[in-house]
Amino acid sequence: MEVTDTDNVATMDAMLDRGQWLRAVEFYRALPSRAAKDDRATRVRLAIALIRSGKVQSGIKLFGEIEHVAPERAMLLAMVVKELMRAKRHDDATAVLDKMIASGADSIEELRLRASLHGRDKRFEPALRDARRLLTLDPCDWPGHAALLKLLVQAGQITAAADHATSLGTDAANDIALTQMVILSLKRDGREDAIVPLAEAIEAKGVTTPQAAAAVVAAYVEAGLPAHAEAAGEKYASLGVAGGKLDETLAQAMIESEDQTPERLDKIIDMMRNSKVADGRDPRALRKMGFALLRAGREREAVPVLAKALKLAPNSNGIRALYARALRQSERYEEAAEQFKQLLPSHPEAHNFHRYAAGALSLAGKKDEAAALFDNFIDARRSRMSDSFEAGFDNLWSKVDKHKVPAANLEWAWSLRKDKKDDRAEWERRAKWGYLADQYIIDWIECRDDQIHEAMLKLADLDQADQALSKIDKSRGVILASAHIGPMFAGPLALELLGIESRWIASTPGSVRTAYGRRLISTSDQTGAEVARQTLRTLGEGKAVVIAIDGAIALSAPRVPFEGQHITMSSFAPRLVHRLGTPSMFVAPRWENNKIGFVVEPMPAPEPGEDVNDYVPRWQAAFLDYLREFLSGEPENLRLAGGVWRHIRMPENG
Repeated sequence: MEVTDTDNVATMDAMLDRGQWLRAVEFYRALPSRAAKDDRATRVRLAIALIRSGKVQSGIKLFGEIEHVAPERAMLLAMVVKELMRAKRHDDATAVLDKMIASGADSIEELRLRASLHGRDKRFEPALRDARRLLTLDPCDWPGHAALLKLLVQAGQITAAADHATSLGTDAANDIALTQMVILSLKRDGREDAIVPLAEAIEAKGVTTPQAAAAVVAAYVEAGLPAHAEAAGEKYASLGVAGGKLDETLAQAMIESEDQTPERLDKIIDMMRNSKVADGRDPRALRKMGFALLRAGREREAVPVLAKALKLAPNSNGIRALYARALRQSERYEEAAEQFKQLLPSHPEAHNFHRYAAGALSLAGKKDEAAALFDNFIDARRSRMSDSFEAGFDNLWSKVDKHKVPAANLEWAWSLRKDKKDDRAEWERRAKWGYLADQYIIDWIECRDDQIHEAMLKLADLDQADQALSKIDKSRGVILASAHIGPMFAGPLALELLGIESRWIASTPGSVRTAYGRRLISTSDQTGAEVARQTLRTLGEGKAVVIAIDGAIALSAPRVPFEGQHITMSSFAPRLVHRLGTPSMFVAPRWENNKIGFVVEPMPAPEPGEDVNDYVPRWQAAFLDYLREFLSGEPENLRLAGGVWRHIRMPENG
């Protein structure tokens, strides 16, 4: 009795189900008639058996010859496509899917798999075609919308991704994975304001799953509203939603605040540890954990966390900079120097990274290499400078409109001004010019040591400053407290003209072979203890020590509240004043009619029997009063970078 085609199919199905791929091939070859071998369903099973037995190309070729394969779609997906994907044979899996879709198996799963394969192999154009086709089949396919956004972001079509995210409106709140992709798309395109309604929509739905709670908190964080994020996280915690992703996201919101206490930082770090951030593979989360550890002064613990983050995101300069700081503060100077050096090609004009790299090399005992590195930096800057100070100075206005300043710094400074009639655009140009002028002065001082006199011609009549400083008893030295304001780098020139013997505590490496360099107490190539000893020695010699008390390389440096922000403020200066009985003054260079004046104001002395813990905040309050008055003046004296400006945040609204 002759075997029917139906019996052939059933027999081969049984063999395929048992994984007997070669037996199925042999069975087909033994079929007695041409008609049996030409049967469409039988040939589909032969193609499957060939692929699974290792003869992939033969099987793929046979698929191409079969008219349609739609009836076997479930079998093909399970036995062929997904197995080829597991084996990372993406082209072969795509070829099978092409045949299935072309022959009528136009289902969501086939299109989604093919779009995924195209996306994995960076074939974005066909991937996007399939993703969009999916959404025509089901406009409410929320995972499909998430997949489309992911592909657009991966393809670098950020604006298109943000446009699609915006078109979804609050519907994006229907799926947490979609919510996360919408947040990412809008954030990448600078549309943070559009993220807030999404968070509000999720909250309005009353969904209290950990995933929904984490999405709300993350949305507020990415919208630049960490206080809102923290409040939302605390609300969910009060409803019993805690742990896992919510703890991780809430901790990331909490670390965004500048108002941190040791206890709060410990809580943030514990939340990140409990949510297994250190075990994960999210470089952003690892970066924030490393940052929290640095803020808490736990640099050695931060090193492995940031090392892992950098391995996952080797092109992230932000992570590398934090890692370098952690290594330096952990006294792993040679490794720190290597990381700082790797930042230099992408930041060829960055003063800080060159100073830190040279400093770390010096601390590692590589003083000649440190000197050579900084000499090269000086040579490169010198080659771009004018031959005369005045010519370069006059050219600064042409650079103003290209100079970028953080929006938060401008917004905060604008709120502090006295003259409420200022034109905002002109005010901003003058403020930017002030920073460029200060950078030009330090470039000239470091690079044109033999022409310093040209810069000194910019100094105004300093009689008032001279009178104020001449009244001070300098037998115990004098502490001149300043900040990153005004043309700060003109300070050494002003003191030299006034005949004040002084040394400046600064991040410039001590290897600088100029007159300016010889007057430095470098923080970048000395330990804290060495800086303190040099400071005491200088004061003991009856000289002045200038300290910008708002600057520090360590992120764990203490911060104080000031005009709605939190700024770095060292207590080193007032503690020295209290301990040694040394007089102190507030000083700051200031532009006055295109000349540089010098503000000198007296700081309070300790009262008899006054405890140091009472005196320090009183001294700091007086300093902040002078600082507030200074910042309310002409915009060219703001400076807008470093020190007091380093941690300024945009105020939260809404």
